[in-house]
Amino acid sequence: QYMLGDALLAAPILREDSTAEYYLPQGCWTHLLSGEVKEGGRWYRDTYDYFSLPLFVRENTLLAMGANDHRPDYDYTEGLSLRLYQLKEGKTAVCEIPDVNGTIVNTITAKRTGKEIHFELQQMTSEIEVEIYTGTQVQKMTIPADANEADINNL
Repeated sequence: QYMLGDALLAAPILREDSTAEYYLPQGCWTHLLSGEVKEGGRWYRDTYDYFSLPLFVRENTLLAMGANDHRPDYDYTEGLSLRLYQLKEGKTAVCEIPDVNGTIVNTITAKRTGKEIHFELQQMTSEIEVEIYTGTQVQKMTIPADANEADINNL
């Protein structure tokens, strides 16, 4: 298995029967494609098809999702959406958005205090759709265009 940065874990499927065996480190992990939540600190064995793979996101991660799936070099801020995974009490998640040259053009943070999550953007941008994963629940919100902060309550 491989860590892609410190937030994503991908495991290879090396068996002909499409079974993958992988270890998830301590913490809460969410499958990127299905939203299934698994506890870390143990081994798993699952079967995958051609449309899936073991790809998990670590808790306390704010993940940027691009809008263009046809090419790797485009304006990453255009059509940007975010996914916030299992943000724990008192924790802050940070997501840096680069341009095509790798220069950071925006930094977005999410901080949880009790049942509220506060988002802050370094640069105002167009509207951003956000999915918030809490346990097996997914809540959606929108950070309005030209806002540099937004809150969601009652999580």
